[in-house]
Amino acid sequence: MVWIALAGVVALFGVATLANDVGALWGARLKMQTAADAAALAAATSLLSGGLGDYNTEAQAAATSNGFTDGEPTPTDSNLVTVIVHNPPVTGNYTQKNMAVEVDISQNQPGYFMRVLGLSSVPVSVRAVASSVSASGCIYATNPSSSTGFLANSGAHITSTCGLLVNSTGSSALSVDSGAHISAGSVGVVGNAMINSGAHVSPTPVSGIAVFGDPLGGLATPATSGSCTTLQPVNSGNTANLSPGYYCGLNANSGSTVNLAAGNYSFDGSVNIDSGSSLNGTGVMLYFQSGTIQINSGARVDLSAPTSGTYSGILFFQDRQDSTPPNLDSGAQETLTGALYFPDATITLNSGNWANVYSILVAANIVVDSGAKLNVNSDYSSLANGSPIQRAALVE
Repeated sequence: MVWIALAGVVALFGVATLANDVGALWGARLKMQTAADAAALAAATSLLSGGLGDYNTEAQAAATSNGFTDGEPTPTDSNLVTVIVHNPPVTGNYTQKNMAVEVDISQNQPGYFMRVLGLSSVPVSVRAVASSVSASGCIYATNPSSSTGFLANSGAHITSTCGLLVNSTGSSALSVDSGAHISAGSVGVVGNAMINSGAHVSPTPVSGIAVFGDPLGGLATPATSGSCTTLQPVNSGNTANLSPGYYCGLNANSGSTVNLAAGNYSFDGSVNIDSGSSLNGTGVMLYFQSGTIQINSGARVDLSAPTSGTYSGILFFQDRQDSTPPNLDSGAQETLTGALYFPDATITLNSGNWANVYSILVAANIVVDSGAKLNVNSDYSSLANGSPIQRAALVE
């Protein structure tokens, strides 16, 4: 009976020790998974920056900061760590996505009681995949130093199914006058929001959010080469059919029509669309190397951005060093489908209705005047890669 009891004690001790081994292995795996998740996110974020950092370097640095350095042991395990980074992933559902990164981390973990079973170590490996996904914001005022980054004057009405973010650190970074109305998916402000009595903002703005950069900062500046082509003014009664190219500005005089074939257009000079003239184009991106877009009262403009390619979802792209304010006159009939990107300029939406189309506003400062009705939705289903503004997220 004594031997039976002793055997029972040994068995129980063995089970308890084996449980400790399993618990240690599980704890090591959780730490390893945290490191892989962080590394994948760091790499995907690096890719979104437009190559400002090397994704592999960023992944390895994140893994190291979480305790796992490629080719080295850990403080509790003399076995060497392996950290492998793949772009795109080699397994899973994202093998065809160039903005996705897979990180595999492995290390043999020591066994203690398992040595009795002939197992001195057990291989443990984890995997994480991070990729670009559509961001939740679609209205961005990016200037950190302006006293007011986003101003809604009395009578302005803004409805957005996605988020509104203001990068200004001022005490009235978001200023909403009495009688103005803002309803958005979320409202975030780096500085403070000044909501005057009689104004309506929903949801309540969150102040003190983290400073953010240009959400389209990783987008490559369109390349131009050679000299721009000079276009003669398009006069009343005439129609100009343009092909993608590099032009020294464009003047559409009253009574004229300009049709843009699908593709990318660069302008070294402003595009002026006079009252009574029309500008039309599907699948177009207009880059303003200098100058800007001037849409005057009474003009008719119907433009939509490309749905695929580098500039998918981008309609207007003003040079990042050009602060010339665009003119989007309320008296014009405008359907602008795509991102309006004026990173160094103030964009003012004057009194009038703005079509309920998917759109993105990115500007240094944004002013919505009295009587302006802006309705923005975030349905990017027509775009091959979703919103042109992306964030990194774990997907596997």
